[in-house]
Amino acid sequence: MSDTWLDLARDSRQAANVMVQHGRYRSAISRSYYAVYSRVTYELISSGVKMPASKEGPTHSKLPT
Repeated sequence: MSDTWLDLARDSRQAANVMVQHGRYRSAISRSYYAVYSRVTYELISSGVKMPASKEGPTHSKLPT
């Protein structure tokens, strides 16, 4: 799955760049968020961190609101 996360990160980053070029800044921010989330997930999995069996990636539930 880690290769898929890296692919998702790259794709989201490219999409964010296209959105900026077209003045779609809100969409660019969204794509940028997913690019970072996917890249961090890739790095965590690559370094041996195990995700919960019920999840593909890290949860957002413990993030501050």
